[in-house]
Amino acid sequence: MFKPQKIALLEIGTSHDECLYAQVAYLKSRPNCRLTIYCSPIIAERIADWADPSEIQLLKQKLGWADFYRLYKHLKNGGFNKVIFNTGQGPHIRKLLLFPFPKSIEFISSIHNINRLETSRSQKAISRKVKKYFVLNDYLLNRLEEKNYPDLHFSSYYAILYPSYPLLELDKKEEEVWIVIPGQVENQRRDYPALIKALSQNKPPKNIRFILLGASKHAHGDGAALQQEISAAGLEENFVLWSSFIDMDTFYSYIQMADFIMPLIHAQHSSGATYQNQVSGSYNLAFAFKKCLLMDHAYADIPDFKDSAQFYDPAHLDALLPSLAKVQSKDYYRLDKWSFYYQAANYWDFILKIR
Repeated sequence: MFKPQKIALLEIGTSHDECLYAQVAYLKSRPNCRLTIYCSPIIAERIADWADPSEIQLLKQKLGWADFYRLYKHLKNGGFNKVIFNTGQGPHIRKLLLFPFPKSIEFISSIHNINRLETSRSQKAISRKVKKYFVLNDYLLNRLEEKNYPDLHFSSYYAILYPSYPLLELDKKEEEVWIVIPGQVENQRRDYPALIKALSQNKPPKNIRFILLGASKHAHGDGAALQQEISAAGLEENFVLWSSFIDMDTFYSYIQMADFIMPLIHAQHSSGATYQNQVSGSYNLAFAFKKCLLMDHAYADIPDFKDSAQFYDPAHLDALLPSLAKVQSKDYYRLDKWSFYYQAANYWDFILKIR
């Protein structure tokens, strides 16, 4: 018999809402789980299409000490067994955990950048009360094994479930191969220069389309310069860009119609260092929609990618393109971990694990 659990799932900030849907689904896969989601109005609006409004408790957008105290009283007197932080880092979590919670409440947290465990004084303060951390991919667990955190416990879950969005009618010709590069256009996070250099030296077939699925002209974006480079190389026919925000229906329609997803993360580029300690959203999108990834061959030994990717040499990226053909999902994603049942069981095993 499954012991009843009353669980609070908190997102105090305004990011990482893409992780909430999967966690709620995993939590609700077990009977006798009573769930309350505490979140800001911005997050509540983003999840309104799928979340049960009776399970949502709104927090103020900006929290003062009186608001933290009210939240503390809610959690302390609410009969919760577990409090799970969707984003368990930063000053808001540190402030909340200064209150004298009873030992009957266990705190569990997702940490989105594992480097904070080593470099952040705030995170070290949080870890006095949070002893169990989720990371978002198994390769991050392998990274953590290289460290020494004797008082902490780690597990992974994969945020590879998304709400259903309508599939828009996009103009995709039968012979076209769509390579989708999700995310805002920033050279720091994706190696666009290597891509443009390779394509300039050896132009791709006309049926290859690179879909840069994110705003290119935001405050920290490099889209204007990239657009100039694309034009100078005569590659306009091979690229699709957006200047600003892409609505969810359009975004997920392109993901669903992609032939490949390309994170454009290269080991010898700044992106390689960034994603040693956190996951790229591109990975989860590919895993969720069973799309073949195109990956730097430096990552060929990571088990997830062995089961989900084709590999290339960034120095000779152009050599990959003429041979690309549309693939079937049955050629990939054979590991048990891609199933909902595996992920839900793994999630519950960790949160019920005795400290």
